[in-house]
Amino acid sequence: MVCVFSALVTAMADDSRHQSLTAMFDIPTQEGGTWLGVKRGQEASLHQGASEERPRFFAVTSQTWPRGFIPIYQTRGKDGSMKLSRRLNQGRENFVEPLFFALPPVDEPRVAEISGRWSCEATHHDGTIDFLHWEITLIGRTIVGRFDQDTDYRFAWITEGVFDDPLILLNAEYIDARYQLTGKLSEGFLEGTWRHIEDDDGGTWQAKPVNSIMSVDPLLDTAPLFVYEDALSHQQAWQVGDPQAKNGSALCRVWITGTRSGHKTDE
Repeated sequence: MVCVFSALVTAMADDSRHQSLTAMFDIPTQEGGTWLGVKRGQEASLHQGASEERPRFFAVTSQTWPRGFIPIYQTRGKDGSMKLSRRLNQGRENFVEPLFFALPPVDEPRVAEISGRWSCEATHHDGTIDFLHWEITLIGRTIVGRFDQDTDYRFAWITEGVFDDPLILLNAEYIDARYQLTGKLSEGFLEGTWRHIEDDDGGTWQAKPVNSIMSVDPLLDTAPLFVYEDALSHQQAWQVGDPQAKNGSALCRVWITGTRSGHKTDE
């Protein structure tokens, strides 16, 4: 039985924008390697043997960061090799979009409480209010991410972020100004106080998550996506659900349609 993507996954709504799971394929590079990508219009066979036309896995693609999911980036090294990672060098989140979003590893249960898009209100001492959005995720205790890229806050940077459950600390720069926010996570909301480091401006802030609702076809299951160093090329390799790859680390969890034979991609 052959099903297109829309038959596999029902719609997901986030901030009034349509989302759905997307099939990720191995795509050869001119250098002889492989990178992950989307084949627009490609049909996904639900019960098909291993082949180049079968998706490696399914993941979430979105223009905004969906709640509870973590961003996965794909970058190219100077030698042409491809690398998957959960974070970029500081500030590059403002210029590079995630390749896809996935579930956090099973041993990081608190990540889903922080990851995603947040709507924030910052109240000044004089009562004026600034409205903005964050798109953030958690790696260990470190918060990384960016401000809303559709407003002037795209010029703001998260320079430091720490989540020590339930406490949160964020340092940010906006043009030539530096700010510090402290607060806590309480019943799914963030709240606290903020201050301008160079003067006496400050006040309170609160943030609420922009919710996502997704329903996945029961034929799809989740599996860990491992990254590790290939013994021959010494470049990053990755594998979905391969026990032999556990000498590496679980980057995230993705959706699969069935067990696939041990195929390794060097990047």
